[in-house]
Amino acid sequence: MSFTFHRGVLLGLPIFLAACASVPADGGASRTGTLLASRDPALAAQLGTSQAQTDAEPDGQVQRLLAEPLTADRAVAVALLKSPALHIEYARLGLAQADWLEASRLSNPVLSFAVLGSSTPGTRNKLDYGITQSFTDLLLLKSRSHVAASQREQAEATAAAAIQAIATAVRQRHVEAAAASQMAQLRALIAEAADASATLAQRYHQAGNLDALALAREQANAEQARLESEQATTDAARARLALHAAMGLTPPIGWRLDPNLPAPVENETPEADLLMLAQQQRLDRAASQRTLAALDGVVKLAHTLRWLPFVSVGVSGEREPDDSRLLGPTVAIEIPLFGQSEAGLRRAESRRALAAAEATALDVDIARDLAEARERMEAARLALARIQTRLLPAREAVVARALEHQNYMLLSQFELLAAKQQEYD
Repeated sequence: MSFTFHRGVLLGLPIFLAACASVPADGGASRTGTLLASRDPALAAQLGTSQAQTDAEPDGQVQRLLAEPLTADRAVAVALLKSPALHIEYARLGLAQADWLEASRLSNPVLSFAVLGSSTPGTRNKLDYGITQSFTDLLLLKSRSHVAASQREQAEATAAAAIQAIATAVRQRHVEAAAASQMAQLRALIAEAADASATLAQRYHQAGNLDALALAREQANAEQARLESEQATTDAARARLALHAAMGLTPPIGWRLDPNLPAPVENETPEADLLMLAQQQRLDRAASQRTLAALDGVVKLAHTLRWLPFVSVGVSGEREPDDSRLLGPTVAIEIPLFGQSEAGLRRAESRRALAAAEATALDVDIARDLAEARERMEAARLALARIQTRLLPAREAVVARALEHQNYMLLSQFELLAAKQQEYD
């Protein structure tokens, strides 16, 4: 009896160890950070710092970041501490880890008891008992665990891509807020110049040196400039709110924006090199490829399950009314009379085909987005060069010549102010 017991323990030990897979204590955040570091080391370093501060004093760190003029880097740091979207991604990552843990463990054994009463008076009840474990589950444990691990890696890549997307969105909102702030300041200057021109026109008109038509024109220009200034101020406020929300904060806004924007780079990487870099480095593409790998495993597993019946093994015992005991192995085998998991196989193949189509569509989108971005960047660079080297110097020359003409009374003050407003525009 002792030998049988110890032999059962030895046979069950591998099963027990196979069922003891565990997830990382951080829910996979460290693995996501490592994956992010291979693509974006600077962002990964910021993420690591924010995770350490989240465990310590996140609110205090946020207040310190917001006390300084808000640069793009500080805005990203705040978002990594406060963004709800980041916490959503970590929650999804935790779900993927739980799915992997569940798939990497055996199903629990089933313990059964039955008490059978006898119709013969005075006869003791018969006791049946047993324990069974799915043998099919044991055979498929490695394959199922491999599929779940691929799905977990896909979730980690998706989470890392989402972190990149959050940081990119914050940087974009910062650029928009800084640009809107600069535009509001510029429109305010234009409105001041237009107001000054309208005030001067009113004085000239009262002195009889300006007709009503010219006065009305100056007043209309001033009203238009005020309207554009107010609209620019509203746009700047909306851009600040968008940046505030992207960082995961709620109103009111209590930070000062650093309005400085970096100058465009002079030389771009060739488009072919950028496309190759995107295919190698983009985490959404990595997630897509890992999804395909996981679904390849699902399809193979579905093919296996199609022909593999459900088998469970165990031990069954009886205690007879006369107190004698019976003990022996049991086997239960599924009889596939009503199908061979056709639905599961078709579902797995369809999901794999869908993922392949989505991966192809993503590659097309990457190439298109890259080409469009380069076109926009090149157009902006050419426009900036033309403004800096030709248009702005020409407008400055116009203002300088207009000032000379005004000094010699060959040009009115209103024409000089109009030339200056064109220079601002």
